[in-house]
Amino acid sequence: MKILSRSFFFVILSSLSSVGATIDVFDFESQAATSVPTHPGALTSLVLTQGGLTMSLSRQSGVAFDISDNNGFGPGQFPPSFGNRSLDPFSN
Repeated sequence: MKILSRSFFFVILSSLSSVGATIDVFDFESQAATSVPTHPGALTSLVLTQGGLTMSLSRQSGVAFDISDNNGFGPGQFPPSFGNRSLDPFSN
């Protein structure tokens, strides 16, 4: 099974002042997996907050998606650098 975005990170630059910025990384590591062993399409939106910023994810027309447990696909399917969770858009 292929996952469209094996490691799905959002990097947001947020301005702290007129001379500096910080990087906030959004990932799915703290999210509960919803797609192992099946892909029910458990989510229609997901809100993540990191470093004082909030990101809302949804698909066009309210189509469902899942958070995949990368460890549930067997050894060697995902490199360790992908982390434990990924966005899984294949519920439909």
